[in-house]
Amino acid sequence: MSASSPLDHRHRSNKQFVSDYYEALNVFGAAPTQPPGALRHIVRSACHSDVTFSCCHPVNEIRGAEKVIERFYEPLFAAFGSLTREADILIGGAFDGGRKGDWVASTGYFVGQFRADYCGVPATHAPARLRYGEFCRMQEGKITAVFLILDLIDLIHQAHHSVLPPALGKDAYRVPGPQAQDGAMVEQIAPPESTDASLQLVERMIYEGLAKFDGDGDRCLKKMGMEAYWSPEMVWYGPAGIGTQRGIDGFQSGHQRPFLEGFPDRKGGNHVARFADGSYVASMGWPSIYATQRGAYLGAPPTGRRVTMRVMDWWKREGDLLTENWVLIDLPHLFLQLGVDLLANLKKTQTHLTPLPLHTHSRHVSPALTSTLTPPNRAVSSDYETEAGGDSPTLTAASQESSFSGEIYLTMNGCVAPLE
Repeated sequence: MSASSPLDHRHRSNKQFVSDYYEALNVFGAAPTQPPGALRHIVRSACHSDVTFSCCHPVNEIRGAEKVIERFYEPLFAAFGSLTREADILIGGAFDGGRKGDWVASTGYFVGQFRADYCGVPATHAPARLRYGEFCRMQEGKITAVFLILDLIDLIHQAHHSVLPPALGKDAYRVPGPQAQDGAMVEQIAPPESTDASLQLVERMIYEGLAKFDGDGDRCLKKMGMEAYWSPEMVWYGPAGIGTQRGIDGFQSGHQRPFLEGFPDRKGGNHVARFADGSYVASMGWPSIYATQRGAYLGAPPTGRRVTMRVMDWWKREGDLLTENWVLIDLPHLFLQLGVDLLANLKKTQTHLTPLPLHTHSRHVSPALTSTLTPPNRAVSSDYETEAGGDSPTLTAASQESSFSGEIYLTMNGCVAPLE
C-alpha cells in the first residue's frame, strides 16, 4: 500500500474543516436559545468573505458571506427549529489533479421541526427532513464556493401536497446512506489505488457507456452496456418525483428510459467538480446537462425548449462495479425552464384546479390539458466554467430568455392541468 502524501493530508484536513463547520452549525441549531451574532461568527469563520453560494431554485446565486447568512441560513433556521445536519457521505478530493480545485462533498439530511413556511412550502409544525447535497471548494483554509441542492419536492410531499405525478420509482421516507455505513470519510486517507479505480470506473461509465446513446430508444439503452459498470443489485437513489430504483432493469425503466425519451439529445458530464475518495466518487455540474425537451417528462408535455440541469451524484464502488448511486437534481429549476413554477404555484394547485383523471404512466399527456400563456423570462447562469465537450452548446442569457415562448403546464395531485 502506498504511503500517504501531503496532498492526502490536505484533503483530510479539508474534510475535517467542513465537518467541524457542520458540527458548529448543528450546535447552533440545536441550542434552545442562540446568542446574538453566533450564526454570523460560525459562517464568517468557515467561509471566505466573498464566497460564492450557488443554491437550488428559488434561492439561486448569492455572493458574500453576509448575503449567504441573510438569504440562506437565517431563513433556514427560522423555518426549522432544532435544525441539525446528518451527513451520510462526506468525502474530499481534487478535480483534475487540483487544477480545478480541492473539494469536499457531502449528502444526507437536514432534520428539524418544520415550524414556518420555507421556499413556498407550507409548514407542517411537525418533524421534517430535508435532503441535501453540497459541494464546498476549499482554498487556503476557507470555503470559497458552495453548491447546494435541496430536495424541495420531498419537503412538499411531507407537507401532504403534490406538484408532480407519482414517481415511477419508490419515494422513500428517507433515502438511506451507504449500505456499508462507511460514507462519512472524515478522518480516513484512502489508498490511492482505490481512489483511482473508483474515479476511472465512473468516468468510463459516463464518457464511454452513457455517451453511446444516440436517441434510438431501447436499442441504445442496450448499446450503452450498463452491465459493464453496474452491479446487478445496484440501487439508484433519485430525487423525490423520480424515486429509488433497484437493479439495472429498474434503473433503466424507472429513470433512464423516461429521461432519454424526454431529452434524447442530452449532453452530460459538464462538471464543476468530479473526484474520488477511496471507493466513493462525487460529481457536480452547474449545469451538468444541456438538452432539448422532445418528449413528455414527469407529466410535462414536450415543449421543444433548450434546458440545462443542475445535477449532483455520489457513487459507491465495490470491486469492479458500482453498487449505489445517490442523485439530486434541481427539479424546480428544470421545470421553470419548461414554463412551470412549481413552488410559486404550490398553493394554487391545491385550491383552484379540479383534479383530472390520473394516467398510470407519467409520460402520457393529453393535448387537451394545455394552455398557451406568456411565461416569465428566466435566465440560467453560472459563475463557473464547465468542463465543456465539443458538442455541448453554451446558453447565453439572451438565448435562454428567448426560448421561453409557448405553453405552460402545471401538475396537481399527479395530473397535468393548465395554469390559470
